[in-house]
Amino acid sequence: MRERDELNAMQKLGAEAEAFIVSPLGRHLIAKAEDEVAAAVEQLKTHEPTDTEGIRRIQNDIRVAESFNYWLAEAVQSGINAISAMELMDAPDA
Repeated sequence: MRERDELNAMQKLGAEAEAFIVSPLGRHLIAKAEDEVAAAVEQLKTHEPTDTEGIRRIQNDIRVAESFNYWLAEAVQSGINAISAMELMDAPDA
């Protein structure tokens, strides 16, 4: 039963992530993260190539902003996977 509880929790988290993504706050934060990535990429294009510390900082800014969207997508996918796993648990043996 513990596995079922974990799957239910993952499914619920995925559903909450999906609802967040389409909410006004979710759309706003996703857009902000995408804007930050775009701005950092533009900054990287013209940054002094010998300033390795500055380049690393910009690259880190990109990774952090991209991570937000990846985490949301991962939560949604975990929920989808949990639903599939529960359906398999409930399926009669063939």
